[in-house]
Amino acid sequence: MTRPGFAVRAGMAVVAAAAVVTPAFAQTAQAVPPRQWEFAGGVSFVAPATSGTTSADLLRPDGSTLPLFRARRETSSGLGLEAHLGTAVARRLDVEMSGVWMRFDARAVISGDAEDVRGVTLTETLTRFSLEGAAVWRFVDGVRVQWFVRGGAGWMRELSSDMALASDGIVVNAGAGMKYWPGAARPGQGRFGIRAEVRLLGRRGGIAIDDGSFRLWPIVAGSALMRF
Repeated sequence: MTRPGFAVRAGMAVVAAAAVVTPAFAQTAQAVPPRQWEFAGGVSFVAPATSGTTSADLLRPDGSTLPLFRARRETSSGLGLEAHLGTAVARRLDVEMSGVWMRFDARAVISGDAEDVRGVTLTETLTRFSLEGAAVWRFVDGVRVQWFVRGGAGWMRELSSDMALASDGIVVNAGAGMKYWPGAARPGQGRFGIRAEVRLLGRRGGIAIDDGSFRLWPIVAGSALMRF
């Protein structure tokens, strides 16, 4: 009789302990917040820039060169569309993937022509697509206002207006910006805000730059934010 009674009491103790531990474990598991994602979509503006000067020369019979003309290459200002999808991987560190579409003009201004032809400017409208990955560090991480620095790199392709020319290249960028969330943060609910930033875009290759050099362009961008 003693052993069955002891077994019953032991079993009741185990059940009671399980009843106490299970709610505590469930509460701990629910306290871990789910992973959140941020999507930003907006417009960007790239400033005009000079891409350097090249010259066309002929070789004379005596080995000297005959300059035909010089061409100063430059790109106009341009407008683009961009989208970013990111998530946090640490307390203040996010990673994001970005896609950018931009349209601008590449110009060649001719000077020093051997036949004294002046005022010639050749213009081609280009379209650029790029896919980039970036890291975002939030050095001010407030509830409504966040300041961040960002750096990334990726692949790009430039196309001429008639699609007859296409050239790939690489892009890198670094900059800083701000996110503003006007509403109160509520667990489990979406949130909307705005994002503004300035970046310095570096690129090598493409149609606008075909000499293998590395050039820099300043960019200003603004986006609408959604956290889900």
